[in-house]
Order: sequence, then C-alpha cells, then structure tokens
Amino acid sequence: MGAEDLAQTSQEDLLRSFQIFVSGVVGDFARSLQQHELGAYSDMGYQQSSLYLSDEEFEQFSQALRATLQPWLAYQAEPGRRMGAS
Repeated sequence: MGAEDLAQTSQEDLLRSFQIFVSGVVGDFARSLQQHELGAYSDMGYQQSSLYLSDEEFEQFSQALRATLQPWLAYQAEPGRRMGAS
C-alpha cells in the first residue's frame, strides 16, 4: 500500500490487510519448508527487530533497504533456485 492508500484507510481495513500479508508470509514459509529434507534447515531462519527511528531516519532506512534488495529481486524462478522470502 502506498502512502495515499494508507492515509485513506480505516484501522479495521489496515488490520485486515496486514493479516492477509502475514498469511502470505506463513504460506511462503510453509512452501519453503516443503523444499527441504527433514532436519536440513540450517539455511533458514527468521527474526524480529525493533527500530527506533525518526521519520527522516525511517525514510533513509526504507530507501537503503529497497536499494539493497533491488538487484536480487530481478531473478526469476527457475530450476536450481528456491524461494527466499524476506
């Protein structure tokens, strides 16, 4: 969702949208588990971190994260590649 969409969205709709997003993450993780042999999960992981940023710092962080991910997002699914969700 873009900034304009967010500004015009109710809290209930935002929560519903986030729940749909999280459901997608869970589905991606489940599919990733199915691609691994039992017990071979050393390349998998997840974590949650808290960031305490001003609005300006958050914008800088967001731009840096997009710039870091952009080259990797160009790769398409093909044999020998597996999905890595973030």
